[in-house]
This record gives sequence, structure tokens and C-alpha cells, in this order.
Amino acid sequence: MEDRWIIASGIIISVAATVIYSAVRKRNKPMLLNDLIDSYSEACDEIILQELGKGGLRYVSGRLTIALAEQDKQILVNSEYYFQNDQNEWVRKTNNEQFNVSYLTSQSLDELRTKGELIFEIAMPAEASPVTA
Repeated sequence: MEDRWIIASGIIISVAATVIYSAVRKRNKPMLLNDLIDSYSEACDEIILQELGKGGLRYVSGRLTIALAEQDKQILVNSEYYFQNDQNEWVRKTNNEQFNVSYLTSQSLDELRTKGELIFEIAMPAEASPVTA
């Protein structure tokens, strides 16, 4: 049987991602890249748990990408989540954010420039019950 894809309409509007985005913007000093990654890791877990809580989906995989854009003036944070529904159709959900590079320390910004793009696999959150996994 051929895999069928269902693309979720638009971007995931989530409280978790909004909280992280607001926290980054409200900081009064630049943050380390590792702190940014940790913050988004927690938000990704909450997004997955939120989607699983709605029922009818199984989490399969995902990835978090952090990169520079707009001639190194903006930081892009994109997350993609892949689920399968009860009919084994693929469901892709995304969350995309962008903010000014001033929110990172110069050392972290240099690290991001050197690496170009950081990609992390998003694992199933530990809090997810075996029934929904």
C-alpha cells in the first residue's frame, strides 16, 4: 500500500512555542546557544504531548533546525513533527519562528555562523505514556 500524506494546515499554534518565543524576546541579556536549544527542546516535548493528547495520532519522528537568515541578522528556529493517524497516513506539523541575532551571545552567534545550520532529531518525550507512543 502506498503511503499517503496529510499535511496539517498551517503552523502549529501552541502555547509551549509561544511561551519560549516570548521568553527569548523578553531576556535582557543575550543567551547561550545551548540555552536556546534546551528551551526549544522543552517546547518540542510539549507540542508532541499536546498533539498526542488530542487522540488519533502516533508520534514517529521530528527535527529541530536552527539557522541564520536575512544576511545573518535573524535566527530561524523550525520544528517539524511527523505523526501517523489511525489509517497509517502520515501527518506533518510544523512550527516556525524567527528573531533577531541580538538574542544570542557573540560566541553563540559565531558558533552558529561556523556550523551554518544545527539540526536535532526530536525524540518521543519521556512523559508520553506507552499507550500513545
